[in-house]
Amino acid sequence: MNIVQFEVKRNLKTTIIWAVIVTLAGLLYTAMGPSFIDQSETLIAFMSGMGEDFLNGLGVNLDTFFSPIGFFAYVGGFIALALCVQAMIYGIKAFALEKNNKSLEFLYTKPNSRTNIFVQKYVSNIILLLLTQVLVIASLYIATDLVNTMSYDHSLMLIMLLTFVPLQGLFFTLGTIIGTSVSRLKSVVSVAMGVTLGMFFINMLAGVVGSDPLGYASFFNYYNLSDIAFNEAYDTTFVLISVGLMIGFTVISLIIFNKKDMKIT
Repeated sequence: MNIVQFEVKRNLKTTIIWAVIVTLAGLLYTAMGPSFIDQSETLIAFMSGMGEDFLNGLGVNLDTFFSPIGFFAYVGGFIALALCVQAMIYGIKAFALEKNNKSLEFLYTKPNSRTNIFVQKYVSNIILLLLTQVLVIASLYIATDLVNTMSYDHSLMLIMLLTFVPLQGLFFTLGTIIGTSVSRLKSVVSVAMGVTLGMFFINMLAGVVGSDPLGYASFFNYYNLSDIAFNEAYDTTFVLISVGLMIGFTVISLIIFNKKDMKIT
């Protein structure tokens, strides 16, 4: 497990910094919740004029928005966006960056099969993402309980926070396909942000136009926090699709990694 130890040690500092920044941003959003709830009458009058379709695109349901659960259903989407960018960066750079630095060629000279290299690099990044999730989810769960005086469903809040896990998994595994497929990549961050932001805006557009088919093109729609808050559960269909996609992306990435010729230039 030398590769796992090396990868975790190499990226641990960056992971902690990313997790802390996302957590602090989440805590700031969480702290703003009670003030929004206190001004609900004024804000409802203002937001009602925006139109229901526009508010749906933003993930705002006026019937639930001014409550701890409803407010998090809105701000949680932006927290998820940051976490998904991180996951996709990790998925891409686990393989694309290694090819850019020509370190995969070095690994191939060692007594390791390609499958073993893939699995160890895959596992190491999963460990780093799990570390991020534990810090962010635990911090936001505790902070939400501390800053809110209104009663709310703590189990539902935890269910909503746990959506970060499959969302990061989807973007990470998609990133591994990109990382194993491309020969050279100039900017991992720009590709990761482009794909993630693209899906984020597709999800918003699907909410505005009310298009269910369009929602399938965005991972964010699979774990729409407003829908989860309203239904108090995940959508079983989207959960099954998520699992299938993550398994499929992983298998495809492994096949590409094993079969693709390594060009040494």
